[in-house]
Amino acid sequence: MTNNNQMAFNLSVNDVYSVDWVHSAKYTKDWTPKTKKILPPPDFIREIMRYDSESGFLYWRHRKDMRKEWNNRWANKKIKPSSPLSDTIGIMYNGHRFYIIYHRIIWCHYYGEWPESNLVIDHINRNHYDNSITNLRLVTYAENNKNRKVPRDNNSGHQGVCWKKRYKRWEASIGVDKKNIYLGVFKNKEDAIKARKDAEIKYGFHENHGRIMDEDA
Repeated sequence: MTNNNQMAFNLSVNDVYSVDWVHSAKYTKDWTPKTKKILPPPDFIREIMRYDSESGFLYWRHRKDMRKEWNNRWANKKIKPSSPLSDTIGIMYNGHRFYIIYHRIIWCHYYGEWPESNLVIDHINRNHYDNSITNLRLVTYAENNKNRKVPRDNNSGHQGVCWKKRYKRWEASIGVDKKNIYLGVFKNKEDAIKARKDAEIKYGFHENHGRIMDEDA
């Protein structure tokens, strides 16, 4: 065995872990996959699915590219999420499997284009299971946050209003553009709620924001 080979066998654990992994990334850039997944085109979505805009449900269509057994089992059946804990649908296209959020598929199917990745689909009545087209709107993340239900740990029943034990007063605040705006403390809860409601109007919050819906009960 040559001296060089002997040195290789004598490498310690510390020697192995002394590699500069941060800068070594430039040597492994060629290991990344060369192919990129492209979302299925809207025409393909419409070809394999049917959408009922009133009920908000998707249904599988009869497919020529699938076996008879598949069509017997799934054709014209309501499409359900991939798992009870997920609201995604599995779709095979161009040799790739995609798991796409249910309501984003609906948006693509109805409008003929995929929603932009930096936008979200807001359920206007805040019922996540109501995917009727009149209940969906495409908004920014900031706009989506302006249509939220009251948190479970809220002690006033109104978004942005809470009891401050230290001051024995009701405090009102509102979050806008990732900033918390202090609206003041009030002896009466009604005054704190009014301050919050006025701020919601001022900053363009949705009228359903903070309202108690049937599905919230």
